[in-house]
Amino acid sequence: MSATALAPRHIAAIAAGIVVFTVMFLLPAPAPITHVGMARLGLLALAVIWWVATPLPLAFTTLAVLGLGVAAGAMSVNEAFAHSSSWVLWFVIGSFGLAAALDATGVNRRFALAFLDARWARGSSRGFVMMFLASATAMSAFMANTVVAVIWLSLALTIYDMLHVADTDPVVEANTLGIAWAANIGGIATPVGNGTNAPAIALIASATGVTVSFLQWTVIGTALTIVFLASALLVFRFRVPVGSDAFARPETARFIAEARRQLGPMPPRERWAIAWFLLAILLWFLPDLARFVAPRQIADVLQRNLHMSVPALLIPVAMCLIPIRDAERRYVLTWPEWMQGVDWGLVIFIGGVMGLGTAVGEDVTGVPEYVRVVLQPSLASLSEYSFVLAMCAGVILVTSVISNMVTLAIFVPLGLTLAQGLAVADPVALGIVLGIGPSLDYMLPSGTTTNAIVAGSGYLRVSTMVRHGAILFLVHTLLLAFVGYPLSKLVMGR
Repeated sequence: MSATALAPRHIAAIAAGIVVFTVMFLLPAPAPITHVGMARLGLLALAVIWWVATPLPLAFTTLAVLGLGVAAGAMSVNEAFAHSSSWVLWFVIGSFGLAAALDATGVNRRFALAFLDARWARGSSRGFVMMFLASATAMSAFMANTVVAVIWLSLALTIYDMLHVADTDPVVEANTLGIAWAANIGGIATPVGNGTNAPAIALIASATGVTVSFLQWTVIGTALTIVFLASALLVFRFRVPVGSDAFARPETARFIAEARRQLGPMPPRERWAIAWFLLAILLWFLPDLARFVAPRQIADVLQRNLHMSVPALLIPVAMCLIPIRDAERRYVLTWPEWMQGVDWGLVIFIGGVMGLGTAVGEDVTGVPEYVRVVLQPSLASLSEYSFVLAMCAGVILVTSVISNMVTLAIFVPLGLTLAQGLAVADPVALGIVLGIGPSLDYMLPSGTTTNAIVAGSGYLRVSTMVRHGAILFLVHTLLLAFVGYPLSKLVMGR
């Protein structure tokens, strides 16, 4: 990006970040924070300013901060870039491959139309909207929620256009809003649903030494998904107006039925894609399940060797190598499709965030000790659940304003440092709920890509998002703190 393409506010943000870093780098460090700690906090402040103002892409900012950290002597090369080889990056790359296979073979569209053609949703606008929410939530558990938002929105826009529905029609706004809510909620169900889930697991493991398994996250995430979806459906039932008959018209049912008819029988490529995806899910769950059904020696081998990154990588590789009998495709997935399906900026950003977040929380910075000395008097008086509630409210509120990846980068390291330094809450359970929190943006387009997608469609006013999203923000803050946190403690055996 050239300087001439930057708006004045972007230039001001770039300058402000550099100034803040320079000042913090030069200022004497207040004990017990060390000079290294001040320099790393300055890097974090610079990153947050640039991330929030977004004068440059998030990945660009992350690379610049890491490079500056090495050049300034605040971090060694190994400290800055060690996380570039982290398993979580390879897990994310493999997950994108699985999603690319479902998209390339047409499985996504087939399942979407099947959900929308449910018998109980026909002839009722409210039932149709509820099915949109339920189906988008279910699919977001196993594929990127941004992909789900795009697919469901494209189907909805086709229906809007076919029925000549006005932009301001209540049912259109309700359905468009519901797509974003559902995709965000469903994304927390499994580690592959939302791009923040796997980095959260990695941050927790780095800070506590405890790795949340695929099954453990899925148990916690699925339970919360059901609770969050139920509360969202109640909000829709009693607060969001769905007064139009647009989706109750016969044309809607005919359009969906015709679209399904045109797909025809499921070809081999789709059946193979589904089979490979189910195999990946089975392999993700297998190490945990083996502890209950297999001899201990076998269970130990699976726990040690079948890490969640292994199926994420080997299944897409197998899709690219094993041919299928299909007239239109030789393989379920091709290498170019896999690589084009990866959000490389997200991969770079995740690696940089983990490196920076870990560096700030190291003992050599004096930051953990500073937290214990300075913050303990004000926070130690809080009860465990008061502290957790405050952190949950903060993470969901902040993710409504800034990118959910940025929110994750700020709150998970902060929460883990506070929980460990003050001994006020279980750090692993707190890390899980703070890792889930960045997905729960319901009020503004700026927090998640799914919100930006639906807000940019022209069928949803931001004022509508704020008005109804504020209700869900309050409800889900309470649920995350008083249901999600104790559930995480229970599942993790804390």
